[in-house]
Amino acid sequence: MAEQSVFLQELDFYQRRLNPIRAYVEQNAVFLSDSTGKSVEECRAFIENGLRNKTIGEIKDPVVRFFHRDD
Repeated sequence: MAEQSVFLQELDFYQRRLNPIRAYVEQNAVFLSDSTGKSVEECRAFIENGLRNKTIGEIKDPVVRFFHRDD
Protein backbone atom coordinates (compact mmCIF):
# COMPACT_ATOMS: atom_id res chain seq x y z
CA MET A 1 0.00 0.00 0.00
CA ALA A 2 1.40 3.39 -1.01
CA GLU A 3 1.79 5.93 1.76
CA GLN A 4 -0.46 8.98 1.32
CA SER A 5 0.55 12.45 2.35
CA VAL A 6 -1.71 14.45 4.66
CA PHE A 7 -0.81 17.60 2.69
CA LEU A 8 -3.15 18.53 -0.14
CA GLN A 9 -0.88 21.17 -1.70
CA GLU A 10 2.80 21.14 -2.60
CA LEU A 11 5.02 21.66 0.45
CA ASP A 12 6.15 25.10 -0.80
CA PHE A 13 2.51 26.26 -0.50
CA TYR A 14 2.53 25.93 3.29
CA GLN A 15 4.02 28.68 5.41
CA ARG A 16 4.23 29.25 9.11
CA ARG A 17 2.43 32.45 10.02
CA LEU A 18 2.59 33.18 13.70
CA ASN A 19 0.64 36.26 14.64
CA PRO A 20 -1.50 35.41 17.66
CA ILE A 21 -2.78 38.96 18.13
CA ARG A 22 -4.23 39.10 14.62
CA ALA A 23 -5.81 35.67 15.10
CA TYR A 24 -7.21 36.80 18.47
CA VAL A 25 -8.77 39.90 16.92
CA GLU A 26 -10.23 38.00 13.95
CA GLN A 27 -11.71 35.18 16.02
CA ASN A 28 -13.22 37.56 18.55
CA ALA A 29 -14.59 39.83 15.81
CA VAL A 30 -16.41 36.91 14.20
CA PHE A 31 -17.72 35.73 17.58
CA LEU A 32 -18.89 39.23 18.50
CA SER A 33 -20.50 39.66 15.08
CA ASP A 34 -22.40 36.38 15.45
CA SER A 35 -23.48 37.35 18.97
CA THR A 36 -24.61 40.89 18.22
CA GLY A 37 -25.58 40.86 14.55
CA LYS A 38 -23.18 43.71 13.78
CA SER A 39 -20.72 43.53 10.90
CA VAL A 40 -17.37 41.80 11.36
CA GLU A 41 -15.59 45.02 10.36
CA GLU A 42 -17.42 47.02 13.03
CA CYS A 43 -16.64 44.39 15.66
CA ARG A 44 -12.98 44.22 14.58
CA ALA A 45 -12.67 48.01 14.95
CA PHE A 46 -14.30 47.80 18.41
CA ILE A 47 -11.84 45.13 19.55
CA GLU A 48 -8.79 46.88 18.07
CA ASN A 49 -9.77 50.19 19.70
CA GLY A 50 -10.43 48.44 23.00
CA LEU A 51 -7.02 46.79 22.95
CA ARG A 52 -5.29 50.00 21.90
CA ASN A 53 -7.03 52.09 24.59
CA LYS A 54 -6.84 49.28 27.18
CA THR A 55 -10.59 49.35 27.78
CA ILE A 56 -11.02 45.63 27.03
CA GLY A 57 -8.20 44.45 29.22
CA GLU A 58 -4.87 42.92 28.49
CA ILE A 59 -4.35 39.58 26.80
CA LYS A 60 -3.05 37.02 29.28
CA ASP A 61 -1.65 33.59 28.58
CA PRO A 62 -3.85 30.94 30.17
CA VAL A 63 -2.52 28.54 32.76
CA VAL A 64 -1.87 25.24 31.06
CA ARG A 65 -1.48 21.83 32.64
CA PHE A 66 -0.12 18.88 30.78
CA PHE A 67 0.87 15.38 31.66
CA HIS A 68 3.91 13.62 30.34
CA ARG A 69 4.34 9.89 30.33
CA ASP A 70 7.70 8.23 29.85
CA ASP A 71 7.16 5.31 27.52
